[in-house]
Amino acid sequence: MIQKKDTSNVNAAIQLTATPYLQTFVSHVTYNGTTYYPEGNYSREWLITGQILNYTITIEFIACVLETGNNKGVCIDDNIFVYDGKNESTPLLKETCCGVGDTVPFTVQSTDGNMYVLFKTDNTVAREGFRISYILEGAPTTTARVTTSTNHDREDSNKLPMYLAVGCGILVALIILIISAVCYYKRNTTSGDDTQCYENYEIKT
Repeated sequence: MIQKKDTSNVNAAIQLTATPYLQTFVSHVTYNGTTYYPEGNYSREWLITGQILNYTITIEFIACVLETGNNKGVCIDDNIFVYDGKNESTPLLKETCCGVGDTVPFTVQSTDGNMYVLFKTDNTVAREGFRISYILEGAPTTTARVTTSTNHDREDSNKLPMYLAVGCGILVALIILIISAVCYYKRNTTSGDDTQCYENYEIKT
């Protein structure tokens, strides 16, 4: 079977943003599990940055077939380097060629919100490549709304009984005023007296 080869060779770091949702990236643009990555010192790099501060990044090797080294697990041909930061000068978390001791799936986790992944090959044999997932570990998928109580709010709450008492007083005064107005009207239009009028509108307490 003749294998197709990806002839692209991109050296600039690909910027990825890790979120609370699982995403993936692949070794080469035509990756499909059978198409080989390019021969001849092919390299590609990815910088993964967390969308939210103070969370770590976890990558998982879902599929990975590279030109491996010897049968002792030493990678001497094509390699993947995973760094705990933004570039190659940061601590190395993992070096793998997906050979002995690194059976997929396996994971690598950063200590902060940045991870740098570098893929390098030699100038000979190419293979199928890899697919890697990445996620912002433990980050919330929703943002809760936070309400802060102020001293002013608490003062208003403490004054609530006073507001209720004042309101009740105003209501009683309005009722008395209405009764007085009705009685005044009746006194001037009929021969009745005020006492009888107020008795008809007695307020029971």
